Amino acid sequence: MASGVNHPEYQRTQAEVNSYKAKLAAELSTATRGVGATAGAARQRFNELSSAFERQKVKVLGLKQQREEATLLARDTIHFSGTVAFTDPMACSACAVCVSICPYSAPRFNDKGKAEINPALCKGCGLCVASCRSGAIRLKGFDDAQIFAMIDSI
Repeated sequence: MASGVNHPEYQRTQAEVNSYKAKLAAELSTATRGVGATAGAARQRFNELSSAFERQKVKVLGLKQQREEATLLARDTIHFSGTVAFTDPMACSACAVCVSICPYSAPRFNDKGKAEINPALCKGCGLCVASCRSGAIRLKGFDDAQIFAMIDSI
């Protein structure tokens, strides 16, 4: 009479357990591949949508700038204060801080990749002057020599 691991019932049960383990491993492998493929497709779709969003954002910002310029150009007369910013193209490092910080969209890049200020849009607030890392932007009427002259006159 067979007993223990040699018992026919034990061997049949062990074979059945091994069969279930193999089926479970195969199903797990199939599920893992499916999840991996789905995640890869989702990543690819996310990247495509992010890219499309960035392209649309650039397009919308460009249209906004064109609309602002068209609105300005449609006026019969344009009045602006004498206190406006101006740039020194030789000192400009093209960091784009002035472009991003200006609430009036006055700074923009010219064909040479240097910042320039549109005096019709500039309100003379000085945000671009204060944020310019290279000191390439100055405010008319508030140059260092003029400020020191005002201080000396006191």
